[in-house]
Amino acid sequence: TIRGQKEDVEAAEAYVRKRIKKLKEEEWVENGDFVDVPVELHRYIKGCRGRIRSQHHVVLGFIKGSDRIALSGRRKDLVKAHEAVLEVQKSVKTRSLDVPKHHHGHIVGKKRKNLSWADTLNVKVRVPRDDDPSETIQITGTQDRVERAIEQLKLIRQTLEETRCQREFMAPP
Repeated sequence: TIRGQKEDVEAAEAYVRKRIKKLKEEEWVENGDFVDVPVELHRYIKGCRGRIRSQHHVVLGFIKGSDRIALSGRRKDLVKAHEAVLEVQKSVKTRSLDVPKHHHGHIVGKKRKNLSWADTLNVKVRVPRDDDPSETIQITGTQDRVERAIEQLKLIRQTLEETRCQREFMAPP
């Protein structure tokens, strides 16, 4: 109860309401918001998790087997973090590059060992199966990382072509 002159009471009441509203906005809310992003894209969101957490002061929780990502943080930060997650989702692209079929095995390596560079870039590389006649390799990830992966793949393709030409040139008749 606030007592006093009418004008003072109204001013004090307005101040208290404003302060309560501000405190509610600054309150930490566990699972205060959810973003639905297809599970197959979660790896790209996880790759940007540190940036989203530091810029928006939130924690992202990935629910196993679910499209939902839980956001925890101050109420005022949740909206911007939600938008940041959706921006990452929108930035995920797939590009293709044709590589001669006989190079696919060298690109992949045993147990996908030669694709460690793709893990470092946080991109997904899809190489056609042996029984698939396609020569097209697909790379999925955020736009900037896909571009870097394409350049890496072009360099690998060029190296393999040069090595093949050298072997053919050096082979005895």
